Amino acid sequence: MIDGWLSKFDKANHLASTNSFKQSLHQAKYTSIYYAIGILSTISVIGLGIELIFTNVMSAGGLIATMMLISRITGPAQTLANNAFRLQQLKQTELQINRTLAMNTEESYRYHHHTLDQSPPQIELDQVTLRYAKQAKPALSGVSAVIEPGEIIAITGPSNSGKTSLIDTIASFQPVQNGVVNINGINLNQYAPHLYRHWLFYQAAHPQILLTSIRDWFSDNQDIEDQQIISRSREPVGKSGWLH
Repeated sequence: MIDGWLSKFDKANHLASTNSFKQSLHQAKYTSIYYAIGILSTISVIGLGIELIFTNVMSAGGLIATMMLISRITGPAQTLANNAFRLQQLKQTELQINRTLAMNTEESYRYHHHTLDQSPPQIELDQVTLRYAKQAKPALSGVSAVIEPGEIIAITGPSNSGKTSLIDTIASFQPVQNGVVNINGINLNQYAPHLYRHWLFYQAAHPQILLTSIRDWFSDNQDIEDQQIISRSREPVGKSGWLH
């Protein structure tokens, strides 16, 4: 994979260098033409002025004044012509910046967010495939399943069999490279990621130390009585007596 990216980078770098050389050569040609025109016009005016002076049609002071007038006109015109290409580059840079700022980010897709109600969802996996970088064997390969609302599912298997990868994919922590994940019949990509991750509950397999008290962790900074926390904690397990 790294060799492929390096090959693409070399091609892009070669193309950028070639275009930059062509643009510099193009600019150099125009600059040379502008300087040649300026020098030829100056020489022509001097030659004509000297002839007019010899024929007593123009004085030396008139020739000097004419040369000063010509330089006042041709100087700014030559500078503007030399900077025309730079002005064009500046305009292209402005257009590129505007395109970059107009690109959709992950936050922009929140306007396509579908409503997530509090009822248990239906989760459908259709040929989901996930492969990590620098790994020849995919973590998930063509996984298909349908989890009905309210079902309690246990994902079992040996170590490195893809259990965590499957949960991370459903939780939108890993992008779906191939296949489809549907939540309530709607593609997972149609949900705003930050709202979807806030809506679901995900407990990682690795132990974590709570930086707050257990009550603050359960209440999530909301004004909830202790009895309400206990009641809500017992509802998902069917009040089986696990909590006392």
